[in-house]
Amino acid sequence: MWWLFDDPKLSEAARRAITNPDHRLWVSAASAWEIATKARLCKLPEAGDVPVRLEYYLRKARFSELAATINHGLRAGALPGPHRDPFDRMLIVRGRLQPARRALGPWCKPPASSRLLFQSAV
Repeated sequence: MWWLFDDPKLSEAARRAITNPDHRLWVSAASAWEIATKARLCKLPEAGDVPVRLEYYLRKARFSELAATINHGLRAGALPGPHRDPFDRMLIVRGRLQPARRALGPWCKPPASSRLLFQSAV
């Protein structure tokens, strides 16, 4: 979300990584779910038309969809620890299962096989 809304919390290193044409970019279905939910609850006043045109904006920014499956949902629900936010739980599970470099929130320790590009929170 920080990328879509040009949030100053997104680091310069993250911006360079996202704009690098050699990088493949992914966005989780959980992020779309969170954007739509927050917009519906009026907790995302800066969203504008993003909730209804998210797919367009993501394609324009070269992001690929990272689908969420039943298996991901089951793993997110069974995830141990204090993570109460369902969006965070799904992002943690997808981050652990996606074999690529990734940006993770501060609540998620990256697997040893991964290189953490930047940390952010949705």
